[in-house]
Amino acid sequence: MYLLYVFAGYYIKQGVMSKIPVGWVAVGAVLSFGICYAYQCYVYTQPYDYLVSYQSVGLLICGIFLFELLRRVVRGQNRLVTYIAKIAFGIYFVHIVLMQFAIAVVDFSFLGQPVRILVLAFGSLVASVLIIFITAKIPLLKKYLYLVKE
Repeated sequence: MYLLYVFAGYYIKQGVMSKIPVGWVAVGAVLSFGICYAYQCYVYTQPYDYLVSYQSVGLLICGIFLFELLRRVVRGQNRLVTYIAKIAFGIYFVHIVLMQFAIAVVDFSFLGQPVRILVLAFGSLVASVLIIFITAKIPLLKKYLYLVKE
């Protein structure tokens, strides 16, 4: 499944979606995220616990729309997009650790399941970027833990 993300990123960079109006790309990003989010909330009400993860086709589609939207909207901010791309593996690695830690330590029972998902997802994303920004100043962490290439 990871290869599909690599190929999708390559084709997005080549401009495969360039003819689609930016409004439709934004609608696709919001709609695909909403479907994944609604599905995950539904799954939490079931006896089995299948999480929406990076192997989910819906999340791949959401990522494609989001990456294309970022490519267009952040045109003048290429340094920001480049930085996020460089630390993407680190974000993936760190956010999982942060979410598991938060689930084990913080009592989220006061939040409903839908809000809990959003808090964990976005909170761990923002915290991951901040942690990587600070700790990647240590060359060993930058190179071997976050796999940041210069």
